[in-house]
Amino acid sequence: MAKLDYETLNTTIRYLMFSVFSVEPGELGEQRDAVIDEATRFFKQQEERGVVVRGLYDVAGLRADADFMIWTHAERVEALQATYADFRRTTALGRVSAPVWSSVALHRPAEFNKSHIPAFLAGEDAGAYI
Repeated sequence: MAKLDYETLNTTIRYLMFSVFSVEPGELGEQRDAVIDEATRFFKQQEERGVVVRGLYDVAGLRADADFMIWTHAERVEALQATYADFRRTTALGRVSAPVWSSVALHRPAEFNKSHIPAFLAGEDAGAYI
């Protein structure tokens, strides 16, 4: 792995959005390939807005009222808001997904250890679980 430029990484502004949704059983039917393809295309297109989709996570059973979580990050919170709204409005998955919880955060440098950089800023691959 390349040596990290801590000064640059610590001055980089990144907003994070964690959005959790539920889907009523049966809403998507049995043929989900088209829904998956559409959602995959939608999330790939968000890169044009400067939005990175860090991951979609199965949270079934971790919360009684939730099925999946989307983790995104970008330089501008407005880009995250636009991605959230467009997902809900323009994709089949988004239209059947009910918001359970959503939150926005901002990366700040660690006060006493400037070399402590979150994995998503350090360019590390996303894990299977948070």
